[in-house]
Amino acid sequence: MKRFAMVLALLCYLGLTSTEVWAQVKGAHTRNKSDSALNTDIDMTGLAVKDEPELRESPVYNQCFMSLPVYKKGGTAGMIRFIKKNIHYPENKTIQGKVLVSFVIDKTGKVRAPKITQGLEPSFDAEALRVVQLLGDFTSTQNDILYTVPITFSLK
Repeated sequence: MKRFAMVLALLCYLGLTSTEVWAQVKGAHTRNKSDSALNTDIDMTGLAVKDEPELRESPVYNQCFMSLPVYKKGGTAGMIRFIKKNIHYPENKTIQGKVLVSFVIDKTGKVRAPKITQGLEPSFDAEALRVVQLLGDFTSTQNDILYTVPITFSLK
């Protein structure tokens, strides 16, 4: 009788259909048959579920903690200044563009094995290699590091 009165009150007060009201009253007390069928097919023995706060206790890092070499004469800005100061635009050339030079910075901080990754024209490529070979030392690291520098040639 109590349920009937509750159903009637919800039906009148909220304007719900009888099915919606009955679901509100009975919802927490009954289980859906499809849910119980799903649960019997899965063996949960030996499985443990961790609470979210426990997962947050151990920090997760998405970065690699490796020291990168730094140009000793002013870092990246110093290296850019050095390249701009020492680069010479090849004579009788009117093209503009970018040359990518890759090189290895060894464990002692020395520039080794520079090569053109993306060239523009042989005289520009040679000039870019010349300037990279003139670069001074970088800070030492634990491993050899492959470094790529874009060198832009533009008429100003």
